[in-house]
Amino acid sequence: MHNDTISVVYICDEYYVMPTCVSIQSIYENKKNSIYNIYIFGVELSEKSKQLIKSIKLKNINIKLLDLDNKYEQLNTTHLCVSKSALFKFDIPIILKDLDKILYIDGDTVVNDDLSQLFNTDITDCYAGVVKDLTSIFVFKDNERVGTPSYFNSGMMLLNLEKLRNDNIPEKLLQYKLDSASQKYMDQDCFNVVLASNLKFLPAEYNFMTSNEILYKNNICERSDVNALIIHYTPQKPWKEDEMPYVKLWNKYFRKSVCKNYKLEKNKAFIYKEKINNKRIIHIGKIKISYHKQLKSDDMPLNIGIVTTWFERGAAYVSRQYADVLKQNANVFIYARGGEEKAVGNPDWDYGNVEWDFTEPFDGYWNTLDLNKFKKWLDKNKIDVVLFNEQVWWEPVLYCAKKGIKTVGYVDYYKKETVEFFDLYDCLICNTKRHYEVFKNHKNAVYIPWGTDIELFKPKSCEPVSDCITFFHSYGYSPNRKGTDFLLRAFDRLNGNARLIIQGQVKVEDRFPELEPLINKLTLKNKLMYIAETTKAPGLFYMGDVYVYPTVLDGIGLTQAEALASGLPIIVPDCPPMSEFVDKEFSSVVKINRYEYRQDNYYWPMCYVDEDDLLEKMQFYVDNFYKIKDLKYKARKYALNKLDWLKNASNLGEIFNTLALISWEEKRDLELKIQEYDRLNSTKLKLTLPEKIFSIKHHKEHKVITMSGIHIKIRL
Repeated sequence: MHNDTISVVYICDEYYVMPTCVSIQSIYENKKNSIYNIYIFGVELSEKSKQLIKSIKLKNINIKLLDLDNKYEQLNTTHLCVSKSALFKFDIPIILKDLDKILYIDGDTVVNDDLSQLFNTDITDCYAGVVKDLTSIFVFKDNERVGTPSYFNSGMMLLNLEKLRNDNIPEKLLQYKLDSASQKYMDQDCFNVVLASNLKFLPAEYNFMTSNEILYKNNICERSDVNALIIHYTPQKPWKEDEMPYVKLWNKYFRKSVCKNYKLEKNKAFIYKEKINNKRIIHIGKIKISYHKQLKSDDMPLNIGIVTTWFERGAAYVSRQYADVLKQNANVFIYARGGEEKAVGNPDWDYGNVEWDFTEPFDGYWNTLDLNKFKKWLDKNKIDVVLFNEQVWWEPVLYCAKKGIKTVGYVDYYKKETVEFFDLYDCLICNTKRHYEVFKNHKNAVYIPWGTDIELFKPKSCEPVSDCITFFHSYGYSPNRKGTDFLLRAFDRLNGNARLIIQGQVKVEDRFPELEPLINKLTLKNKLMYIAETTKAPGLFYMGDVYVYPTVLDGIGLTQAEALASGLPIIVPDCPPMSEFVDKEFSSVVKINRYEYRQDNYYWPMCYVDEDDLLEKMQFYVDNFYKIKDLKYKARKYALNKLDWLKNASNLGEIFNTLALISWEEKRDLELKIQEYDRLNSTKLKLTLPEKIFSIKHHKEHKVITMSGIHIKIRL
């Protein structure tokens, strides 16, 4: 074969046609003098997709589409993220029987240079040239699971077709697939086991996986993407995400490909519209594109404002989920209130539709805002309805009620003495049955079951992540409230082979100094992986098998839904709202040892789990390791049926559009009660000087203290 002729093969079903076309475009944009013969195994493609592939006309790029029926459809194998069409990798040597060598590439890739150097690598005596999958080796220990010296990613393989045919490898690959009781991936385990004895490992830049980022952040591996020839988008996909490594590069090739007119349904920062002086202004990121258009009055969408905390925190993710649904038919504006951290300048949060309240260092107040600035924001954006998320300070709600601006309260924080104050809202949204029971007599209380983005949160695989159960726990900013101490002590007493991964945004030992020796011991034994840093959605659920969340108190417990959607059974307290997410067929509840009310008299008591029962529930998964694949599959299936946020919130837009205003006359009596309550309780919302001094002495960067049961973070 002439050195300047390169043979490449892709496999795609209907879902992967578009990414494959983008990958081919990237080859063309970076090729030099080489001629490319590209073979596409099209598995049960629609006529439209076939015509799209045939429309690719690129100089020195010869494309041959092989139209295949999915003979593997009846095979008894399942994978929630990878289709059975991937098994046609086994058949490449047979289908391309006239070729002796070929480069296989997954469609979720882009190529940054000519492939001649890679293709001309000498693999005469090897089955394939491959690249090690660092995440599989260092995090999931897949090599230990399948019993091979190393482990590679099958998304890029330089294949010696002649040797594979001579040694009858296609049949051996299929036989392993049929015989193996447990395979984490659709095809990857098969290739790793069957080809293990005769491989050539190539430089990491020949198949640079974006999942490696977590390894670099934790200094597990040295960065190796400087001269990446092939970028492989794993597990997140650039046609779904706007914020991930190398997404701009993928977008560049997408815009030049035959698929450039495809409508991508990405998780975008935001897109919203507004009408100013008969112009429609479309905001995309921080860019505004305006054009003249006369609009009828009934064509004007609703202007909805959301008052919320706005940074990497659960409450902000709640607001974002509501905004994502509401902006489909309305203009959505965010008022990022004061009293907590800010994300000014952070592209994940600092959009053009965000109004920042306090930008000065936090002065000790919690849940407050600049009332004058808030009023100007209402006027400037002509807000029709305000959604308040966890609003504790009542003045802005009172102002809206007096002005005749409709208000919706997202129910989370309330006390027995403040329940009646919620009549100030024109509508209440309750996301759990427990909240709804308290407020069901309100004139307009609605129950919208909580859910999550089941496309963003989904399993990489339903197989165990390693050769033992891996428990995962996320504690955010509050390990003391999330029961992290109970979990660590219980895990230390487990019998059998198990690992624990804990992740949060603060250090556990800052809240529990007494646990530092235990953390060090478990870490040294390689039983504990401790990640004290912020991670963006979809987070690190893919690193675990079972999610353990012995939380003391939660309004919802967002991570429960996210874990289930990611295919993890959950272990939670036998107390609502946590227990509302539990199907005991695959998840578990832990007995409560005692209840205790917070000092601020929050409506619901804190629940402290029985540590022995927590140990027993975790031990079940260790002892029944062989069941974990089935349990993970059931968790994902449950999420698909019960926790699809877009389905659960499908009537949210209608609720806002048909919302009736409750007159100020019906609310007037609440004003004096609220003012008296605020007068008696306002000092509880501000730190005293000694408390501020205490925080400065004990922490270099920040201090989180609990006053009246309210967690307050001081930035120094």
